[in-house]
Amino acid sequence: MHDDEARLRALYQEHGGALVRRLTKLLGGDRHLAEDVLQETAVRAWRHPDARGPDGEWRPQWLHTVARNLAVDRIRAARRAAAPAPGHDDRPDPRDDIDRMLTGWQMRAAIARLPDRLRVTLIEVHLRGRSAQETADRLGVPVGTVKSRLFYAMRSLRTHLARRD
Repeated sequence: MHDDEARLRALYQEHGGALVRRLTKLLGGDRHLAEDVLQETAVRAWRHPDARGPDGEWRPQWLHTVARNLAVDRIRAARRAAAPAPGHDDRPDPRDDIDRMLTGWQMRAAIARLPDRLRVTLIEVHLRGRSAQETADRLGVPVGTVKSRLFYAMRSLRTHLARRD
């Protein structure tokens, strides 16, 4: 029994921190829910022989895949619980926390994929509320360049997000 405890402790020590960080981001910052999903991941890992390699070490890819799938299951279950009864308008409520969380996560990922020059311009104008002229002055580029970069940034975001849907 002592070996079993040591192996489980090793799972938490070696992989717990990274898993909780990833799950917390995926679950919209809810660390308590992330820790719950980590526990469920550990239980599944404990019961599943593929969670460890031939050397007995925990397989990080297996752990991360299972943890992500469990988190997605939690998000979907929360959506189903919040779904309207049949016959009601089933369009998502724009105030729905889960939809906002997923949209925010997808948007952050899409923005992160932009080239630096487009991302910086987009952030200056849309997130910091600066005008095109203020942004041009701040970045040391012509106003036309700012407008062009915004156009390409928005087009890239639309394309990326459309592919994800």
